[in-house]
Amino acid sequence: MAELRLEQKLALKQILTPQLIQTLNLLLLPRLELEEAIKLEIEENPFLEVKEEEVQEKPDNVETTLADWRRFFDGMRLFPSVRDEIDKSELEEEEREPIIPEVKSLFEYLAEQIELVFDSEREKTIALEIIGNLDERGFLSIDTSEIAESLAKKGVEPPVTNEELELCRKHVMKLDPPGLGAKDIRESFLAQLEAKELSDTLAYEIVRDHFDLLINKNFSALKKKLDITDDELFIAISDLRGLSFSPALDYGKPEISIVPDISFEKLDGEWVVIYNKSNIPPLNINKSYLELLRKEKELDERARVFLRDKLERAKAWVKALIQREETILRLGKEILARQLDFFEKGVEHLKPMTMEDVAKSIGVHTSTIHRIVKGKYAQTPFGVFPLKFFFSRGYVSQSGEEVSAKAIKEKIRELINSEDKKIPLSDEEISNLLKELGFKIARRTVAKYRESMGIPPARFRKEIV
Repeated sequence: MAELRLEQKLALKQILTPQLIQTLNLLLLPRLELEEAIKLEIEENPFLEVKEEEVQEKPDNVETTLADWRRFFDGMRLFPSVRDEIDKSELEEEEREPIIPEVKSLFEYLAEQIELVFDSEREKTIALEIIGNLDERGFLSIDTSEIAESLAKKGVEPPVTNEELELCRKHVMKLDPPGLGAKDIRESFLAQLEAKELSDTLAYEIVRDHFDLLINKNFSALKKKLDITDDELFIAISDLRGLSFSPALDYGKPEISIVPDISFEKLDGEWVVIYNKSNIPPLNINKSYLELLRKEKELDERARVFLRDKLERAKAWVKALIQREETILRLGKEILARQLDFFEKGVEHLKPMTMEDVAKSIGVHTSTIHRIVKGKYAQTPFGVFPLKFFFSRGYVSQSGEEVSAKAIKEKIRELINSEDKKIPLSDEEISNLLKELGFKIARRTVAKYRESMGIPPARFRKEIV
């Protein structure tokens, strides 16, 4: 029989505290989701209140140590906050001016998601063709074989298979708004329920297996077939409320807009990064409830546990919002330092910059950069761009200058826009012209970039007089 005994062991472990988890969760949230999360938390947590002061300070009675957060990011060393480097009066004036969000068409909105979701250029091309053939309600009413033929005419090789098309269509149905690209209402409903994480519910089963009874409102037959009560049916119908019969038409009600998280602006001849605080109120700990907790001897155990839990959660929220702002500002500062030519001169001067490079520079893992940039946008002199836009691999020109892949694409677009439409440029000719400009780009790379921009090959660009 094995002997039982007590032993002491020394081991290193990484433990994520609730506060650290909250910091990471808020860091990853896209802007609009963050605004909704803040509203909900203020309603549910009595310890949280909106500060009246415009300048956010670290609140009293809240532990201000950020040791856990700093350990997680493994000694991140970044630039100081931009707000400490410029005149406060200028900032106060700037913050009162609203940032006008860029409103996207449904196609543009979906195309941006495709760029982020799909891995290969071939898949992106197929997905773009699919969303380009959606009807006014957002359904794919044409046969997929017609899409395959259209892609073949545009020079996509090898020919796209039905399996590839179907796989891409399934991914398109998961984009926002969900259900687009479905072949019928039933399929769209299933996709919308999956997006709401209701795939294991009675509502999903009804749509999947008994859609005809649902559409005909034959509730008595539904109850009999599924052996369910009125209450269970009521819950299922409640889950189905809000599903869209026309996801494309509902897109603009209200219009989906993009609100930048940061803006790059030139103040007094110096470029700065400004964090957009609109609709993100500074939070503080409610002193009245804090005083109540100090009299915990007068409270019963249940009340003490509840108040302590809410206080810890409130502390985590206050610290997490501060850290979210600092982290995004620091990443913005790194982008500004590396892409200054872009902000001064435009897209053609975008330099190669990979997430691996930035991660190494600021001392974090590459996956952390991936998570930070996801769903976040920046206002620039040339429009609103996703933060991911600034990252791309590139080439070294014959003069030794580094040029990003996006800048090369812009050159290809310019050459095609200025070509003689009666004798359009072939990919080989574009490759040769780029070499004359100092960029050694192979023909197959030109073809790949052209396809990724949705530009057809020369034979389909030719105008017949």
